[in-house]
Amino acid sequence: MSTESPPDTGYIREMQIARGIGILLVTLGHSEPVAQAFPVFWDIIYSFHMPLFFFLSGFFSLRLVSRPWLQEILPRTTRLYLPYFVISLSYGLIKFFIPALKRPVIPQELLSQIVFYPFENPALFLWFLYILLLMKMLSPLFRGRGPLLFLPIFTITACWYGSIELFGISSLLKHLLYYNCGLLLAGRHTVFFRWLRNRNLGLAVIFLFPLLYSFSTKSHNGPLPVATALAGIWLVLSFSFLGIPERISGWLEYCGKLSLEIYLLQYYFIFPVLVALTHIGIEPRVIVLFTFTAGICGPILTSRLLLEKSKVLALVLSGRTKKPARSTRNETAL
Repeated sequence: MSTESPPDTGYIREMQIARGIGILLVTLGHSEPVAQAFPVFWDIIYSFHMPLFFFLSGFFSLRLVSRPWLQEILPRTTRLYLPYFVISLSYGLIKFFIPALKRPVIPQELLSQIVFYPFENPALFLWFLYILLLMKMLSPLFRGRGPLLFLPIFTITACWYGSIELFGISSLLKHLLYYNCGLLLAGRHTVFFRWLRNRNLGLAVIFLFPLLYSFSTKSHNGPLPVATALAGIWLVLSFSFLGIPERISGWLEYCGKLSLEIYLLQYYFIFPVLVALTHIGIEPRVIVLFTFTAGICGPILTSRLLLEKSKVLALVLSGRTKKPARSTRNETAL
């Protein structure tokens, strides 16, 4: 698959910073009511932020895909289904008793929604984890020269992915390209990092991304949204590698280390803040600021005060069996 060894050079700080930028964008996209308060900004974020995390997941999965499926891949993947089911069921319970929240729950349909239809899950945001775990289960496809051979096929499916809701197949087809690209470039990481440190390429993508975005706004599928997503991924990675002030980069790096916990736990904090501030009539743009802050700070505090002190809670709520390690061998981008 590659002329280089998989990344094994220790901790890649720039990639962790990219992960931090990504989780801030995810949280901002989830901060209610951002779509109504800042619709253009929301559209820009959603043009590339989830492809970014699928790319990072592929990048950090290069070693995993070559391991024995039954002995290593399956147990590692299955462990992440625990927080998926726990959080999904807890959201179903919350929305059943508080029907004023979005998408009220029908108990008879809850289990089938969680297992078979990720975009009907009461914890809708967990669709990413559901699709990512399917990709992990498909790991044998990505061995050897698989990523190179599948590249043209996944490019086509990313452009035209259909509307099959069962098992989130449409979303799987839409995002396999970015996971595959992460695997390919992880195998060529020396050259890839050199490109990312090239200031001329960085400046070019700064102009290219808004241009592609402006042309892709009316396209729900096809080559333009895919090109926009790829440009957005490159833009974030370029910022990470071209240098960010130390005080900011250190904070982004820390958010990157806890990105899984932030992603899984943030809505437990966003929704109460949203309901409280809406009830007292706070202006929507101000609410976005508070829900964003709650979506970042709440999970970080929970992780430090609870998850780091309890292996059981850490396993149930994040699927981790130990603290986030300073290593490129984390196989989940979040």
